[in-house]
Amino acid sequence: MKEWRTGKARKLKIALFQILHQRVAVQITVTLPQSLGELEQKRGVGSKSIAKFGQQLMDMITAYRCKHGIEQVILPERTEAPLLGQSVGKRQKKDTRQAILDLFKKTIARLRLPKPGG
Repeated sequence: MKEWRTGKARKLKIALFQILHQRVAVQITVTLPQSLGELEQKRGVGSKSIAKFGQQLMDMITAYRCKHGIEQVILPERTEAPLLGQSVGKRQKKDTRQAILDLFKKTIARLRLPKPGG
């Protein structure tokens, strides 16, 4: 896919992203769509890309699938990454202010400073 994209860009004297963005090329390579319809459903692949390069891409994908005996691509279920501040597994992120306050309290307790006026 990478060599095809580079060669096509050189031949047409255009930038690589005008053929396919890198992200789209990776997505196609991972999912290996079975038809032009599936290919067009990929984000970043529009009707113009399909008209210009769709059949060439499908020929490459089909050849690759045949060569490696890939009948069906099964990807793991997508999971959402936790947002900043959300707990990550068993470990929870603490609020920075609370962590500093807790550290301050521990330090004061260790120093055992005399109470004012005492």
